[in-house]
Amino acid sequence: MEISADIAAMSVEMSMQKTAQAAQVSILKKSMEAQEAAAAALIEQMAPSTPAPSFGHLLNAYA
Repeated sequence: MEISADIAAMSVEMSMQKTAQAAQVSILKKSMEAQEAAAAALIEQMAPSTPAPSFGHLLNAYA
């Protein structure tokens, strides 16, 4: 009888570990999504709102 009790205890422990791992993966995914959104917002803030003027066509090469 002791062997079946050990097997049952192992089964419960494995199930708990599986649940804990699933929760950790879920939290990690949410964290990565938040980081992705923050990075996108930062990149959007860094982009100029108006295009930079182009002065290359007005350059006098002989001056």
